[in-house]
Amino acid sequence: MKILYLINHRPFFVSHRLPIALNMKRNGHEVHLLTGKSNDKIMEKYAAKQLKKNEIKSNVLDFNSANINLFKSIKTLFYTYKFIKKLNPDLIHSASMKAIILSGLCCFLIKKSIVIAFSGFGYIFTETSNIKTQSLKIIIKFLLRIIFLNRKKHIIVQNKFDFNYLIKNFNLNKKDISILNGSGVKIKNIKKSVKKKNIVLFPSRILIHKGIIEFIEAAKYLKKKYNNWKFLAVGSYVSDNPTNLNLKYLKKIEKKNIVSFLNYTPNIDHFFYKSKIVCLPTYREGTPKALIDACAKGLPIVTTKIPGCHLVVKSGYNGYKVPVKNINLLIKKLEILIKSKTIREKFSKNSFSIAKQYFDIKSIINKHLKIYQKVYNAK
Repeated sequence: MKILYLINHRPFFVSHRLPIALNMKRNGHEVHLLTGKSNDKIMEKYAAKQLKKNEIKSNVLDFNSANINLFKSIKTLFYTYKFIKKLNPDLIHSASMKAIILSGLCCFLIKKSIVIAFSGFGYIFTETSNIKTQSLKIIIKFLLRIIFLNRKKHIIVQNKFDFNYLIKNFNLNKKDISILNGSGVKIKNIKKSVKKKNIVLFPSRILIHKGIIEFIEAAKYLKKKYNNWKFLAVGSYVSDNPTNLNLKYLKKIEKKNIVSFLNYTPNIDHFFYKSKIVCLPTYREGTPKALIDACAKGLPIVTTKIPGCHLVVKSGYNGYKVPVKNINLLIKKLEILIKSKTIREKFSKNSFSIAKQYFDIKSIINKHLKIYQKVYNAK
């Protein structure tokens, strides 16, 4: 097969889809990549190196996830159509909303096989107060209805809530949708030799809908009582996302010694191994890769009661889940873990057990291969 991956930007492909693509290459399939642009130059530079190292052919279009300029979007759609026609892939795998819209419309027009992967329905589907966002949501749902008319398609979601949402809102056949447990992770034995520090880690992009405000507020309270603990946020704060936080505000928080902010680093594993607790009070997810990675590193977790986190975190077993935006309960659960080494160690073992049971990358890759073959052979 000749497979084209169409993704919002190269860093997302490298972090979430590269192992799948490399497996396809090893099995003799031809792999190509078409993406938009990321505003984070550090992430882009690292992703470009990984693609070169693994000999994956990559092309970049002039679009990003947040740009909704109509003229520019039509222009990008035209170039995407031309690229697909020229490359003539046997199958397209698309992920992230803008890439799904672009590839989906092209595949509908030229009757191409497509795998559509929803990592979650993101800001546009969670924001309810913004009229502009609500209008965009209506347009996206209309375009998705057109895309789903393609008979040579298969849809991947990461939790049952998204599965039911698609069935209810788009009248889809259940056979056309698969639930996969996130992007998977390599299961390795936990490094017991690494000395952990008193760190509560926020391992995500610094965005409002990832729960960074709640993390900061919890840190403000807890730092007063537990000054020997550090609250660390590791993730890109250079973003085109509308829920991005002002850089001046972040510097102000850091100057007050409340939270330390470290921009994107490809060596995020180092911080997982050094930390004692992971906290991600996110508003909406598919299945967050950050929490899958935290499980694989054997970390206790505090997150939110949302569909995307239900499989990764079981309250009282390997962490705690609190209602979205509930800062008081977030503080309470973090404090339990800060105070009790016994609970942390118990949750640590249970997290690793969950990673082995549900998120082994080998299982995720095999499921993708079966889906590819099914779509490729569809009439």
